[in-house]
Amino acid sequence: HNEGNYSLLGNRDILLAQVYPHTNQSHLSLSNPQTRDVESFILEKDIIYVGGGNTRDLLSLWEEWGLDHILKKAWNQGIILAGISAGSICWFEEGVTDSYGQTSVANIPVLRWLVLTSVPTVLIS
Repeated sequence: HNEGNYSLLGNRDILLAQVYPHTNQSHLSLSNPQTRDVESFILEKDIIYVGGGNTRDLLSLWEEWGLDHILKKAWNQGIILAGISAGSICWFEEGVTDSYGQTSVANIPVLRWLVLTSVPTVLIS
């Protein structure tokens, strides 16, 4: 494709348009989805980029919507899956998260597609 077809999922809006102005981007909001056919929406993308936030909440929401299975299908079809923070932890066997409280970190089991552990930047005060 000359112009990539990107989708953004996650707890926050990410503004990639400024960085990649020649792309066709879309955002999937699970609180107000723009389509009932979420699977087709996702499977027509070249790259899925997941924003950060609370890893535990993100995975629970994905399970509720069946996105864990849809995203696995996307991955098996060669769609690139990427993200930052919670959006990067989700693909691994486990990750280190502060999703259980800001004063400590803990391991969290995630989708288990990559047999590695992801440790994003976690700030503890």
